Amino acid sequence: LSMADSICGNDASYHANQSIGYHIDLNKNEQLQIYNFSAILGSGNIYSTVQDLFKYSRALDSNQLLGEVSTNELFKPHWGDLSNGYGYGWRISELYGHQMISHGGSIGGGGYTSLMIKFPENDYTLIFLTNNADNNALYEVSGVMSAILLGENYIFPGELEVININPDTLRKYTGTYVDEEGSGIVL
Repeated sequence: LSMADSICGNDASYHANQSIGYHIDLNKNEQLQIYNFSAILGSGNIYSTVQDLFKYSRALDSNQLLGEVSTNELFKPHWGDLSNGYGYGWRISELYGHQMISHGGSIGGGGYTSLMIKFPENDYTLIFLTNNADNNALYEVSGVMSAILLGENYIFPGELEVININPDTLRKYTGTYVDEEGSGIVL
């Protein structure tokens, strides 16, 4: 597929042009140690670029990597259904009435997170790579980008305001909260 910038990490050393992984939050930015994946090649240790992952996506779309029957099996729900299912490595769902196929990943404690989202009906592919272990920003940005791409309303993420709340005030809200469908959370 001419994916010249994609490799499997097989030791604890950085490769040429590899970014350094971080854990970034409001209070600090911490450089993380690279994770040694020599025991699990191919699972959670693939280093790539947006350009190479787009080549991979296009190869899947054109049945260049797998035949049509195998590709269809890859993106067909083997658990659940088309609105909430799982194929062979791919989450299958709907967003704004469009079929969405996605796969995310993160590398151990190394500070890398990725997400590929495909909207096959529209021939759209979104690819997100970050060297931040905290995937909250990745999912915020991917949600906004998906909405923009599909012509939906969105709220652009802004800078968070840190608010200090008295612990006694917070204690007033502890308890069990249950929604209309019976799902609950204990705070």
